[in-house]
Amino acid sequence: MVELTYHNEHSAKFWRATVDQERLMVIFGRIGTPGQSLNKSFPSEAHAVKAYHGLVCEKLAKGYKPTTATMQTLFATLSVIDKPEAIASLFVGEHITEPLADDFCSWLTCCLIHHMPARQFRRVWQRLMVDQDDDELTEALGMTGEDCWPDCIGPGEGEVDDMYATAQEAQATHVLWYNNNCYLDIVALKGDPGAEAIERCVYGQEYHERTFDQALGPGAPIAAMYDDGAVLRDGTRIMTRSHVVTSS
Repeated sequence: MVELTYHNEHSAKFWRATVDQERLMVIFGRIGTPGQSLNKSFPSEAHAVKAYHGLVCEKLAKGYKPTTATMQTLFATLSVIDKPEAIASLFVGEHITEPLADDFCSWLTCCLIHHMPARQFRRVWQRLMVDQDDDELTEALGMTGEDCWPDCIGPGEGEVDDMYATAQEAQATHVLWYNNNCYLDIVALKGDPGAEAIERCVYGQEYHERTFDQALGPGAPIAAMYDDGAVLRDGTRIMTRSHVVTSS
């Protein structure tokens, strides 16, 4: 089940969808109302799931965002990956607020989990960040509180839509952020590879060995990282135990 919300100056809407075997059930309407419901049957559950993902991606492309409860459900239902890995990282800006970083990574993660095609993602990103000619999309998708995504994100060391394409091709499951003294990277992951793998992905050849708490090893449900520790998806913050800088 997924629940998305849409907010702009003139409206506040919700959209909720779930699949039950061959049936796709959707409820939508203004926030605070029961909404309207639509049900559709398909030849098989696989057909219903495919339609479900397609509809979710359509909504995400229009500026709908996942609720906190939806993100918790998505992470709770992710399959355990036998060989988790950090796929790619991208520096996206300085002094980006944590609420914006959380909002941005949640939307990216939802796009990945629901298999938004790279071509569709690129069109949305172009409209939001480059063309900047769709005020409704900017208000709905591109705002986190008073912070405007086009004003805060990039240009960094590459393009977000290129990183998304790389992450999707590698079957990434989610995206988190890494804050290094106010410099923010986003990192695409397949499963939960642990803090060391995430940090190696961010720093590349500039990475220096250090020891992390065992709770941050492979399998740790890390939601975000700093240069001195990490936050788990349940909100627990774990500090780095020690630093060991290796000679080059």
